[in-house]
Amino acid sequence: MPSSDCVGEYRRSARGFRSPHERNVGLIQALLAGPDAVRAAGFTPDAAICAGVGLHSKTVAEHALALTLNFVRFLPTLAQATVEHRWAEELGGAQELHPKDQVTTLLDANVLVWGFGSIGQETARLFKAFGANVTGVAQSAGALGFPVIATEQIDEYLPTTDILVMVLPTSNSTFKALDAHKLQLLPKRAYLINVGRGTTVDEDALVAALNSGSIAGAALDVTATETAPLRFAPVGCEEYRDYPACRRWSPRKSGGTDRPQYSCLPHRCCCERVP
Repeated sequence: MPSSDCVGEYRRSARGFRSPHERNVGLIQALLAGPDAVRAAGFTPDAAICAGVGLHSKTVAEHALALTLNFVRFLPTLAQATVEHRWAEELGGAQELHPKDQVTTLLDANVLVWGFGSIGQETARLFKAFGANVTGVAQSAGALGFPVIATEQIDEYLPTTDILVMVLPTSNSTFKALDAHKLQLLPKRAYLINVGRGTTVDEDALVAALNSGSIAGAALDVTATETAPLRFAPVGCEEYRDYPACRRWSPRKSGGTDRPQYSCLPHRCCCERVP
């Protein structure tokens, strides 16, 4: 235990420290799933940091599932049709269960969960309940109730992935882990769901993939910099109509926070491929 006998509870905030004494606390109980924000806050190096592992597993997993169902059940299309005051006839009548280059259901869908800790495993359980074939991606291969592959094997699995769910923490090894190369390996029907950290995705490569149509869409709860840069402007901004159509967005609440922030790519934004 550091020389200080103070104990602090840390919440992510832009206000910084309220007093110099806060920097010298010996034990920090973070409410965040990962310790990266606490480490960057400026506490002394010998402070003990306790992350909120397990606190948000169920809510974040639920959020990842909701974002996915938003796509595969065509909710952005239905929402746009409502705005246009029209009946979405293209979604009615007899439909193929597994049409080419399109994911319309989680039944038999190939779901890859990249980051297989507490949140990743809870996410896998929810997707399995909907009939998906779930594979986890971790630092080493194994079996945690689901088949788990090692990170270096992921390139072999991306070409057959329908839904890529990312739950990676921030670290040197995960920085822009999803880069242009890996995005190109995904099929055109694939959706990206990121409920981990924004730094794990190469955002420029993602924008390029969405605009070129090489993936079907992306739903992200975070960006490397919050709030999102203007290149992620929402639909309706005339000067940015060349960028992906962002259909639905709401305040970020997947981890239980009540921050009333709205921006396009993070905070539950769903970006669909522009026709």
